[in-house]
Amino acid sequence: MRQFAEGDFVLNAAPHVMKGKSASKFAAKWEGPFVVKEANENGYYRLSEPDSEVLLAPINAKWLKAYHP
Repeated sequence: MRQFAEGDFVLNAAPHVMKGKSASKFAAKWEGPFVVKEANENGYYRLSEPDSEVLLAPINAKWLKAYHP
């Protein structure tokens, strides 16, 4: 299982990827970058945009991948 720590930069899978739907071949598969603000032991993370403190809904680690600025 993927694990991220608070302060890590990550990319979030696009909604059409999470729903298993096809999209244009030019549609982005990843969104972000986002910053991990809360890391839970159960594999869920709370993210925010780098210049914001507003937390997004919890998301499972399987929909995230590391981003290296």
